[in-house]
Amino acid sequence: MLHEREDAGYELFRHAILERDPEAWAAIHRRYHPLMVSWAWRCGARPRSADECADIADQALARAWVALTPDRFADFPTLRRLLGYLRACVATTKLDGFRLQLAEGAALTDQIVDHAPTPEQAALAKIGRLKLWQLALSLTSGRAERVVLIESFIYARPPRAIRARYPRLFADTSAVYAIKRNLLDRLGRNPDMRQLYGDGGA
Repeated sequence: MLHEREDAGYELFRHAILERDPEAWAAIHRRYHPLMVSWAWRCGARPRSADECADIADQALARAWVALTPDRFADFPTLRRLLGYLRACVATTKLDGFRLQLAEGAALTDQIVDHAPTPEQAALAKIGRLKLWQLALSLTSGRAERVVLIESFIYARPPRAIRARYPRLFADTSAVYAIKRNLLDRLGRNPDMRQLYGDGGA
């Protein structure tokens, strides 16, 4: 029974990573988000609230979505390795949050370049912010996607915070998730963007 569950979990990740299947990623969120929240709660200093833990888990999963490309799937031959990577994403996301809090008075560009950048931020710094953002923005469709792109990857805000800031633009938090999944899938399938991520060492 345990092996069956592990096989099913691994197959879910295979669909999500190799086929860039947004429905598989949504299923991963439903299945593993509570586990990631528990990791965020136990990792280092205790967060202020359960909502903060959920935000950390959301950001960590978005980080994994970007970094776990089809080319990297062979590096994760077991479900245990994949979950270990998710746990590392949780720890790194939490550390990034602490560093950003400590650097509250620093310029936004300095925070992006100097404080343990995420994969997308590392690519941004390496190839030049203007080129990457011109490409990313050109691939968005409408104001909602542009808001999600900027709020997620410039300001590192989780979906619930984005919805709270733009209640007239998004009906609920799940709408932000759906837009983000669709946008990341489009960026991930774009040949130019895939080349930029590869050059960025994500």
